[in-house]
Amino acid sequence: MRILQCISDHGRSSRPRSTLLQQQMQVRRLPPAMANLVPADLLEREVEAVYRANCPKCNLPRPVDLHKFHEVLSFVVLTRWTTKQQLSCFSCARKRQVGAIALSLVAGWWGFPFGLILTPVQVTRNIIEMCSQRPTSQPSANLRRVIRVIQVNIGRRMSRNQQVRSVPPPSPV
Repeated sequence: MRILQCISDHGRSSRPRSTLLQQQMQVRRLPPAMANLVPADLLEREVEAVYRANCPKCNLPRPVDLHKFHEVLSFVVLTRWTTKQQLSCFSCARKRQVGAIALSLVAGWWGFPFGLILTPVQVTRNIIEMCSQRPTSQPSANLRRVIRVIQVNIGRRMSRNQQVRSVPPPSPV
């Protein structure tokens, strides 16, 4: 479940076990550079494995997907606003979005002029996300896209590793 870990670790560098993708590429003897040309059935199996895994936040057996939340923090002349994604079940995503609304309402107003402008924008965006999301029986297109990007990165990393291994050591003189 490397892909699940890559998504839920928010890009932290970790080196877990090989994935279904890597195993199948080796079995089919595909060059690692062809990771972006992986057959659709492998992509679908990887997406389903991530979608059907336990929620990384609550560890309950619920379907997981990528959910967006929007925050704004302000301190007099400094305002920071972000949009992040979280891999979680619908319930955990809803809690995170409510938390982002609360954080923005408490800490978003204190910057001039951007805090006053961006706080209602980010709160509204969270409310729209919450109203537009429904628990579904299918993984989202966004989850598929992220898994595809991770597959390409894994293929590139595998390709670099094979190139390094294929260079013969210098012969002693």
